[in-house]
Amino acid sequence: MYTLILLNKGDCSYYTAADTLRLFLGYDANTAMKLSRCAPVSIAENLDYEQASLLYEAMDEFGTETAVIDEDGMITAIPYSHHTSVLMPDGSLLPSLEKTIRTITAHNRTDEVRQYEKPRVRDMLFGFHTMQAL
Repeated sequence: MYTLILLNKGDCSYYTAADTLRLFLGYDANTAMKLSRCAPVSIAENLDYEQASLLYEAMDEFGTETAVIDEDGMITAIPYSHHTSVLMPDGSLLPSLEKTIRTITAHNRTDEVRQYEKPRVRDMLFGFHTMQAL
């Protein structure tokens, strides 16, 4: 199982990051805003690989910076799929992403703010790619 971590709001505002959490993960407005301001923080848990990779791509495309970690806290490299976008030419979401969004339940949403420590650059240079919960 995988966990999706919001590293930071990236290029978007806190409001846009919160709206993205509401759209893709079903959080209410208050929880989404709280999570977007607490980054790095867990935003989705107990995901399978397909769910994690699609949500990772979607969150990235909408401007936030995320990471996927496995059960051991190791950062998982998610290669982009063959899609160039999570949006169809008509502006709708990819069917696979829509399906993933429909499968996200309270079981996948975090019920408490679980912040993470960003890996240090020095550690990453020496091959330690883990994220620890604070």
